[in-house]
Amino acid sequence: MNESVRTRHAARGFSMVELLVTVILAGIIFAAMVPVFASALKKTSQDNFRVTATNIAQDRIEKIRMLDFLDITTDNLNDPNFADNEFGTSFVTVSGKSYNVESILVVDPVSSSPKYKTVKVKVSWGAGASDIPAVGTVVMNPEPGTVGSSPTPTAIPSPGSTTGTNYTLVVSVTDDDVDHSYGVRVVRTDISPRTTPPPTMQIPDATSGLTCSWTNLIGGPDVHYLITIKFTPPGYSSLTLTKDVPLIDSTSVYFDTNPYQ
Repeated sequence: MNESVRTRHAARGFSMVELLVTVILAGIIFAAMVPVFASALKKTSQDNFRVTATNIAQDRIEKIRMLDFLDITTDNLNDPNFADNEFGTSFVTVSGKSYNVESILVVDPVSSSPKYKTVKVKVSWGAGASDIPAVGTVVMNPEPGTVGSSPTPTAIPSPGSTTGTNYTLVVSVTDDDVDHSYGVRVVRTDISPRTTPPPTMQIPDATSGLTCSWTNLIGGPDVHYLITIKFTPPGYSSLTLTKDVPLIDSTSVYFDTNPYQ
């Protein structure tokens, strides 16, 4: 008899009270989990902000290292009108997030002709401690003790067993979104002042097969060229990418802009 009663009770399923209790318990559990999800999303957003801020700081450092030694001043490094508008104290991403960029110059030792300059770049994106540790670099004076409008260039290596003058540097891109006012630029960085091989700027667009090239370049194990590309993918503000290339032989360099699509 008892077994029959239990069988009929089981066949009826859950009662309304049981379902109501289950719903209430589930609601309490979900409500308790909401702060956890919110905290995880906030942490992810902050991590994304830090990555972007670090990229901005590294990009600014690369641009600073391209400058002539005497042009590296506090005023220039925080002037949005200096060097083709490549410097300034603000940077806005496509999502509308605004970052503050501060370049701090330390001349050591302090003199009219310092041996080197230390530059630190700080990037923040809000109030409080929402910033990254300062990214720094040291720029050596190629000719300490001299006074002039620009440092005296070091000797250009002569062609020989380790150097040559017939190397080619080919730069290609993923999409036809290169900024036509800036394009792709190449600067030789192992001598001072840094030199720009002709042409000063090229645009790898659809008509050129998304490639451009510099020919008859000096190359060798210690010869470096810094490639800078400025492009504007759909929905983004203008972005800048750089690559430092040792020109040991004729070299092809590829910039993938697909991650920004």
